[in-house]
Amino acid sequence: MHVITKVLSVLVALEFLYIFYLETLATTSEKTSSVFGMTTEELSQKNVKVLFKNQGVYNGLLSVLGGCSVWKPDQQSEDHPDAGRTGHPDADLLHLLSSCARVLYFPG
Repeated sequence: MHVITKVLSVLVALEFLYIFYLETLATTSEKTSSVFGMTTEELSQKNVKVLFKNQGVYNGLLSVLGGCSVWKPDQQSEDHPDAGRTGHPDADLLHLLSSCARVLYFPG
């Protein structure tokens, strides 16, 4: 990754982390109210709090994955020892992530 790409990725990951904080940890705060244009009474409703926390966890995971992508070493070679069965180093990770998504969103 080029330096500018890493810097932008870190900024986006920090933004997702901030949204995670607002939606998950500070759901009924004045700051959350002003950022999302809702009253604190609306944010205090049980259904809204559950929806915000769910979306906050999603944003937190995006933040973690974005941060991990910055510090993951570049692997360009197809003959790299971590390349897995497909010949591409990231293919096994993508397969794992898609399998987890299928289990989470389509259980059964």
